[in-house]
Amino acid sequence: MSCDHARTRELRTRCFVGSVAGLYGDENRAAHGNITIDEECVRCGAQRSVNVNRCHVETGPWGPTRAERVHAARVELEREQAAVPVAPEPVELVHADGRRVRVAVDSDGYIVITPAVQGAEERSVLAALPEGWFERAADVRRGVLRLRAAQAALEDAEH
Repeated sequence: MSCDHARTRELRTRCFVGSVAGLYGDENRAAHGNITIDEECVRCGAQRSVNVNRCHVETGPWGPTRAERVHAARVELEREQAAVPVAPEPVELVHADGRRVRVAVDSDGYIVITPAVQGAEERSVLAALPEGWFERAADVRRGVLRLRAAQAALEDAEH
């Protein structure tokens, strides 16, 4: 069942940023330069942008429906969840004076040193980590950030 997009609601009005006509659309240069209105179909949730400059209008193509955006965001979230690398095993280091320091990666992908150290001591602890450990920890953090971005995209698509 297709939608005719007869009723729309305005999502936001923003400054003009460029043509919205799309690759094969009817570009109306007279509509450029003032504002862009992002609108959504009340029935199906599809969105489009419209440039308005006084009486001149340039209408962009309709994008995917809300259901299509939610589905795509869920697929992306599942892909990102599967792609988050496994954190490297915690490492316990022993200082020359016998003090022990534990280095691990927490659930947010941050490196945690217990007990806490600072400055030159922190740099020496990180330098003593096994080869590749720090890079694997950085991969975990990047994976966590991509996962959070996918979660935010899903929330945006649902609302």
